Amino acid sequence: MTADIDPLLFAEVRSLISRVAYLADYGEVVEYLDNLTADAVWTVPASDSDDGIRDRAAIEAGIAHRRGEKRQGPGSHTRHVVSIVDVGTGDGGSITAVSYYTLYRRTDTEPVIVSMGRYYDELRREDGRLRIARRTARRG
Repeated sequence: MTADIDPLLFAEVRSLISRVAYLADYGEVVEYLDNLTADAVWTVPASDSDDGIRDRAAIEAGIAHRRGEKRQGPGSHTRHVVSIVDVGTGDGGSITAVSYYTLYRRTDTEPVIVSMGRYYDELRREDGRLRIARRTARRG
């Protein structure tokens, strides 16, 4: 996939995914949500028994909940680190990306890895900007 991708598109995808990771730790909720399409869907299981399907309203509520518990956002001492593994394009201009993620906590003292895995993202242009339309996370 990545071998045939325009380097400017790859850089744009990398910037988007990295920006979302950064905003999870430091940004405002509205900034974070601005990087998602209006109909975004997250499949990010909270536990092995949770199917994790979330629409945009549930994504926003989840962010607010995690921030309220200081598990995410400014002052939480978390760090989402991503590495883009592959970017591809499909029919109709669809764009996909696969990245590895690592979530650290206690970054102000002794950082601890609390989760790692892969993001599978479907991206699309909305209002002239590339945004995440669908994200599926898999641990491990």
